[in-house]
Amino acid sequence: MNATRAVVGLMLLAAAACTAPEVPDTDTTWVGTITTEGNITTGVNESGSVWSGTATLVEEASIGVDVGEDPYMFGYISGVYATDDEIFVLDNQVPALRVYDYSGRHLRDIGSEGEGPGEFVSPFWLLGTPDGRIFVRSGNRANVYSVAGDVLGSIPLGRPYCCVFPPVVTEGGTLHFPRRIVDEETREATVGLQAFGSDGPQGSMVIPSGADYEAIEARAGGRGVYVPFAPQHTWAAAPWGAIVSGISERYRFEIESFDGKTVVVEKSYEPVPVDAQERDWWRRLMVAQTRRSFEPEWSWNGAEIPDVKPPFRGFVPTYDERVWVIREGASEKAADCMEDPTEENNGDFIGDEMCWPFNPLVDVFGADGRFLGAVELPGQGAPWLNAQGLFMRDRTVLMWITNDAGVHQVKRYRLVLPGER
Repeated sequence: MNATRAVVGLMLLAAAACTAPEVPDTDTTWVGTITTEGNITTGVNESGSVWSGTATLVEEASIGVDVGEDPYMFGYISGVYATDDEIFVLDNQVPALRVYDYSGRHLRDIGSEGEGPGEFVSPFWLLGTPDGRIFVRSGNRANVYSVAGDVLGSIPLGRPYCCVFPPVVTEGGTLHFPRRIVDEETREATVGLQAFGSDGPQGSMVIPSGADYEAIEARAGGRGVYVPFAPQHTWAAAPWGAIVSGISERYRFEIESFDGKTVVVEKSYEPVPVDAQERDWWRRLMVAQTRRSFEPEWSWNGAEIPDVKPPFRGFVPTYDERVWVIREGASEKAADCMEDPTEENNGDFIGDEMCWPFNPLVDVFGADGRFLGAVELPGQGAPWLNAQGLFMRDRTVLMWITNDAGVHQVKRYRLVLPGER
């Protein structure tokens, strides 16, 4: 037995659990425990990873040009998806649902602009199922197609719905869409997932744990103002039928399956400090942006920008039952940016002018809570690391990026584990 397995073995013997903890079946650097009691599995990741290092993304195809044929010029990408041999890209601006082969060659379009059966206006969110159905949201309905482009029907979504969080469609074809319910007396809103079928809503809404968390806020004109890097409640729906949620006070989140089972995931980590200049810039920007629309009475309300960045910013559950945890790394000051986001310029800037741009990191976990490893992101462009712009199944990764020339592109990568070519 090598030293790594000895350490893992000692930790497993020390853990109290109702069932025997599992250990990796390969020789990895992962050290931790996976224990199950009733319907709750707890994964404690102490150190190392199953992959024994950081995975990389090797580019194998690129779709999107600045000047060229229409199918290769994207306006605003609002969804990506892939089968075993085809890539689907939803362009909200054209609008169009484009289909390409794995080399990036355009094959066909599905649907068209309009309000009739199978048509769409400003389509948003692209989902798929293993049996070959494609779901596209258009307004208050979701259109359903075959991968060949046949119109299979539609699902009414009704109101109220919200679009901040992505929907998912589980293997059986049930669409789970984010919905906001407002209490008529308190006016407090609750957001969760509502199942929809061809006849509309089905069953009760699923509320993610921690939804009642009250985040730290500054106050402006009686409104709450988000404090950069402050802990937040974050959640995302998983295509295998679960909600991934967590409060970023510590590196801990839950995978709550629709069947009542829960996986609690914990990981040790080194907090990333907030640079003093970065902190000051964000502080001044908060005031400037709030005064862009109105002149409020400003109060920090006891809130301050933290000295360290939160352990995570968001979750992207993938089609192969993994969870990509999006983190924020150390930032470097941009050379060309708005130095002084003060009241005089009203905080009027675009993302390219930010002095301290978001620098994403990625940790990947298995559905059992085990830390698989980190993923080194490609250096070109800025990845859109959310369910709208990221797709992964097995070793195939699609990512929507904006290259250095500002051109929207979809890249197809192959996930390469440490030690592989």
